Amino acid sequence: FFNGAISVQSSSSNTWSTTGLVSGNSITVIVTDLNCPSPVSNTLSVYLFPIPAVSITSNDADQTICDGDNVVFTATPPGYDSYVFYINSGSVQSSSSNNYSSVALVNSDTITVRAIDNGCTGTISNSMVFTVNPNPPSTLISSTDSICPGESVTFTAAPPSMNNYNFFQNEGADLGGLLG
Repeated sequence: FFNGAISVQSSSSNTWSTTGLVSGNSITVIVTDLNCPSPVSNTLSVYLFPIPAVSITSNDADQTICDGDNVVFTATPPGYDSYVFYINSGSVQSSSSNNYSSVALVNSDTITVRAIDNGCTGTISNSMVFTVNPNPPSTLISSTDSICPGESVTFTAAPPSMNNYNFFQNEGADLGGLLG
């Protein structure tokens, strides 16, 4: 067996295997029997597909979210045959889409992706590690359950000392943000 003009195997085996080819290598063989060599065989040229390389980004630049927030991840570049997204090394999506979204991230989840193109599996991308802040509990109490027109009622939200409180009346009309 020859790679170009270089002999790469001379033995009684009629097969040659290698992982050392580069795109454009030309492989031929000369068969010898009873000390008589054959003419040079037909030439097989090898095209080596590139290993797909991707990076991952998300719609949340600081990688800090609240529990239940929707995060959209994008593998770049687009156009590979398929993308496999991972959370903590477990596959969560394998498809032709270079986007993946989740509302189920938990604190310290690590998200990565790899691409597959022309049967070649790429390496794992950069990783994104998310901080997921818990949503605080909320309870509402009132100073009274019944009032007459024009009387005042006071509503109190618990727990105290949170960053912001938004009170709503009748289907979500904002009554104003009271800072705690």
